[in-house]
Amino acid sequence: MDAPVAELLDRLGEAAFSPFDLLAGRSRTEQLVELVLSGPPAGPPAMVSGLANLAALIRKRDCGQVRVVVFGGGTGLSTIIGGDSLNLSWIEQPFAGLKEVFPRTTAVVCTTDDGGSTGELLKDLPLVGLGDIRHVLLSSVREAGLRERYVLSRGEALEAVADLFALFNHRYRLPPAGIDDLMGRGGVRLDALPGDLARYIHRLLSSLFTDPRLTRTLARPHCLGNLLVAAAIYQGINPDEDEVPPNAIQAGIDDLGRRLGAAPDAVLPCSTTPSLLRMRYANGVEVTGESKAGAARRGYPVDRVEVAFSASPPHVLPAVREAIATADIILFAPGSLYTSIVPVMQVPGLAAAVAANRDALKILIANLWVQEGETDLAMGDPERRFHVSDLLKAYHRNIPGGVASLFQSVLLLGMDDIPGSILQNYAIERKEPIYLDRGQVWHLGFQPVEAAIYSPAALDDRRVKHDPAAVALAVKTMWVAREVVNRERPPAMRLAPPE
Repeated sequence: MDAPVAELLDRLGEAAFSPFDLLAGRSRTEQLVELVLSGPPAGPPAMVSGLANLAALIRKRDCGQVRVVVFGGGTGLSTIIGGDSLNLSWIEQPFAGLKEVFPRTTAVVCTTDDGGSTGELLKDLPLVGLGDIRHVLLSSVREAGLRERYVLSRGEALEAVADLFALFNHRYRLPPAGIDDLMGRGGVRLDALPGDLARYIHRLLSSLFTDPRLTRTLARPHCLGNLLVAAAIYQGINPDEDEVPPNAIQAGIDDLGRRLGAAPDAVLPCSTTPSLLRMRYANGVEVTGESKAGAARRGYPVDRVEVAFSASPPHVLPAVREAIATADIILFAPGSLYTSIVPVMQVPGLAAAVAANRDALKILIANLWVQEGETDLAMGDPERRFHVSDLLKAYHRNIPGGVASLFQSVLLLGMDDIPGSILQNYAIERKEPIYLDRGQVWHLGFQPVEAAIYSPAALDDRRVKHDPAAVALAVKTMWVAREVVNRERPPAMRLAPPE
């Protein structure tokens, strides 16, 4: 632990009535996270001044060299990396989240998506699902990366991000006649982009109309961002080749990411081998395909999820294995239970690689809300509400080797911080939170860490969602205080080995 932090922490905890008694968290870890996120509580200045100093020390801690790996897919992963880049409000604060606190963050992204534009793309190109990759890639754009690469002011960087947002999220339905037609329909412009970046994007757009392998994709409705990722990949493939080598996938994503201002290897696919998701319900019914599974309403809880790969063994980039092996922090992002984390961990060798890294701080960031068709029914008792322990048991049941060595702590939003009127509005919409059964989580062998990791801006709009900056700061606090976390370890895991 950082020496000044450790010294002050111990001194404050020695008093008969400790300043920590003013903080609401049940564990010292929760108290530290609350302190850093919310500031010191009201109290005598002599008592709370030490807490203020402690919070300042943790906030100032430089994490520039801390290596972070995050697993997930889609909105949950992109939100904690740098904000939900599908939402227009993202352009107001695009430079927040894990990517800014931990510049050496690598997102390992699920690739089983087969719906929407991604599904249409898979009909024409032998690629993995690119939708989540595109989503997370845009969220990974860093302020320092943009400004240093293109010598921009902060205002110019924000203007460039607004153009990138429009570009990557533009969707068309009818085949475009050319670049001007494609961009004109969505009011997409490259004016605010730096010259080198604008020319690179224009080259990718041109290849959509000149490369025979890509031109066929234009006949289907698409999200332009997906086509740009595909074009970046095909830039590195010989024009007379249709096969897509794994290194071309990595090179294309990495080149596009760097030009957007993301860090090297900021986004990596969990596998470069195409795959298909199969979801089996408790009544034995099986649904094939992630998009079909997401729309299924079987009236029974999900029992098992399996990923079928087009080749065995599926290919995993060496960069993915290297990132896991050298990570200081390993995070499991919130998101769809059965269609984000589970498919990633079913890639042969990835769960074992996480377990083999015994030095990393490992955290599961729990979902906020029940998801219809996935977490609305619990195994064993479909009539009751879904709890965090059900989340843990589902992961344990569906991940090879279980979750014993995958994470130690569960970071989640304490619903006590959310006004009852907002929760009532969600209930009217038939949305329920995933309830924390704290004692059961502890009994299973995990440390629950409740924290105010919600977005205040979203709360003003009567919505509850993760705040990228708050999540990053909570993780940073847990990292700085990792020795305290070790002293507060729950009992040994009581989950039986998965079948």
